[in-house]
Amino acid sequence: MSAGNASVAGTTGTRLATVSSSDDAAETVTLTQFSFPLFGQNYTSVYVSSNGLLSFGAADTRYDNQPILSAGNSSPIIAPFWDDLYPAQAGDVYYLEQPDRLIIQYEQVGHISGTGNDTFQVVLHANGSIDFFYKDITGDATSAT
Repeated sequence: MSAGNASVAGTTGTRLATVSSSDDAAETVTLTQFSFPLFGQNYTSVYVSSNGLLSFGAADTRYDNQPILSAGNSSPIIAPFWDDLYPAQAGDVYYLEQPDRLIIQYEQVGHISGTGNDTFQVVLHANGSIDFFYKDITGDATSAT
């Protein structure tokens, strides 16, 4: 896993309509070109949450940060910026599948508090590696997991 300040495109791929227009929602992205290996299992879909959280096997729409390995997490998760985000107020969430990777982009997504907007990406690679890229984090970053 790596994190950095990569150049994030203005918008990328297909807009996730439900997640982009809701609070505390998740939307399924089906992988058609590869399966993503995580913790010894291969997944052909990922749930993208409006709250900066990806989950596998079941949707996870929680906004309140929990320990990642807690009993309340019944499915594997990836938390690039897990917080009480509110795309319905500001911003959109997109995905783009390529032959060897899936890009999820949160574009100028607002916080429930109304303070700041965040732009970041999660890239899931067919080989199981994960990249996080952060362009603009202008909201309160102290409460994110």
